[in-house]
Amino acid sequence: MEPTLQKIERLIAEIGGAPLDDEATLARVQRALTEVGTRLRERAREAPNDLPPPGPPLDRADRLADEAKRIGHDLNNCLGVVGGRTELLSIYLDRGKVDDMKRGIDVIMGQLERMKELSDELRGLRQLA
Repeated sequence: MEPTLQKIERLIAEIGGAPLDDEATLARVQRALTEVGTRLRERAREAPNDLPPPGPPLDRADRLADEAKRIGHDLNNCLGVVGGRTELLSIYLDRGKVDDMKRGIDVIMGQLERMKELSDELRGLRQLA
């Protein structure tokens, strides 16, 4: 398991569903979400964005399914980051933490841009079908 994922799992275990009502916990959650977003963007850049040349029909269908599965997984990861950041924004709003809200909005905007890219990739898969 990757160190970032281990950190996040440890953080979740420490929080244990407790309310995010102290500054230190909020800061740790924010750092963990930032690390997750950064790592997801790195993985997305490393992943191949094109399929190998078409082969027999079943091979092409399998590759198409694998690519759609990868894109779906990436979209789900983006949604998880956006959901987590949105919860934090609500807390920051209640506390009047404008700078933290701005950073959270930047992260959300980055994830939305990534989701748009993934949506474009999905549209590109139609040509292969």
